[in-house]
Amino acid sequence: MKTQQLGFYRNLEQAREWNGGWFYPRENPLLQVSSEQMAELKAEYRQKIEAEATEQGAWYENLTFFVTGRG
Repeated sequence: MKTQQLGFYRNLEQAREWNGGWFYPRENPLLQVSSEQMAELKAEYRQKIEAEATEQGAWYENLTFFVTGRG
């Protein structure tokens, strides 16, 4: 198994636009929350992003595992 860091920075404006709508490869568990709960989650997310952002922007972690096998 090999891991590779494929993360990247996004500018703060782009990072604030998260809508909770993308989960891969599983179904999105956020589809089960109410619109009020989703509004709270988005607000908390924006606060956290703004607090952790650097001059380069907000870091998006994308650790990828490459696995090969033989049978």
